Amino acid sequence: MSPVIELHDVSFRYDGPMILEDVSLTVEQGEFLGVVGPNGGGKTTLLKLILGLLDPVEGNIRVMGRAPSEARRAVGYVPQFATFRRDFPISVEETVLLGRLGLAPMFGGYSKADREAARCAMAESEGLEFRNRSLSTLSGGELQRVLIARALATDPKLLLLDEPTANIDLRVEKDIFDLLKQINARATIVVVSHDIGFISRYVQRVACLNRTLICHTTSEITGEVIADLYGRPVRIVRHAAQAPGGGGP
Repeated sequence: MSPVIELHDVSFRYDGPMILEDVSLTVEQGEFLGVVGPNGGGKTTLLKLILGLLDPVEGNIRVMGRAPSEARRAVGYVPQFATFRRDFPISVEETVLLGRLGLAPMFGGYSKADREAARCAMAESEGLEFRNRSLSTLSGGELQRVLIARALATDPKLLLLDEPTANIDLRVEKDIFDLLKQINARATIVVVSHDIGFISRYVQRVACLNRTLICHTTSEITGEVIADLYGRPVRIVRHAAQAPGGGGP
C-alpha cells in the first residue's frame, strides 16, 4: 500500500527566514504519529502544508498519492484549541455538521445521510448528549470532543490534530487519546503535542520538529534527544495515568 503522507525535501517560509527546511517524512497507512517540538518550530505549518492550505517553496508533498488540495476531502482536521472562537451562536450539532460541507450538495441543506454521519460522530466522541447545547456552554474537554466529532463527520482516512489536549486536565487528556486510539483502527493519525511523555504511550513514532525534522521510535526518546530538540536541559515526566491495555506507568 502507498504511504498516506509523503514529504520530500520540503522547505517553507512566510516572509522571513525558513520555518521548515529540507523536511522529509513518510507516514504509512494505519500509523499513529506524534509531532513534537518547541513553539515556532513549524508544527502547525507542517499540518497546513499537508492539508494544502500552504504551498512549499521547495520540495514535494503527496497525500494518499495526490496533491494535498486534491486529497483534502479525505482528511479530518482538529485545529488548535486556543484559535477556536467559542462565542459564535451555534449548537454542537450544527458545528459537527460543518464537517459535511464539501460533501453535501451546495443547495437543499443537509441530507439524511449527513445528519446520520454527524450523529454517529457525536456518539463515538461521546458528545451526543449535549448536541443541542451552545458551544459557549461547553467545558474545554467537551469542546475538544465536538471538534473531533466535526472532523470524524467527514469519515476521514487521515486525521490531523493540532494540540488537541492543550489546557485540558490529565484525566480528560487520557480519555481523548483513548478515543484516538480507537479511531486509529480505521484512520491514520498525526497529532501535534507538547506532552511527549504522555503521547509516547499511544503513538508508534515521534517526529521531532524544530525547522528540521528527525523521526524516532518511542523507545528512542530520551532526555538527551529532547534536550537537543528544545535546546535546553529537560527531563521526561512519566504520567501516573494507566497506559492503554492496562499497563502501569
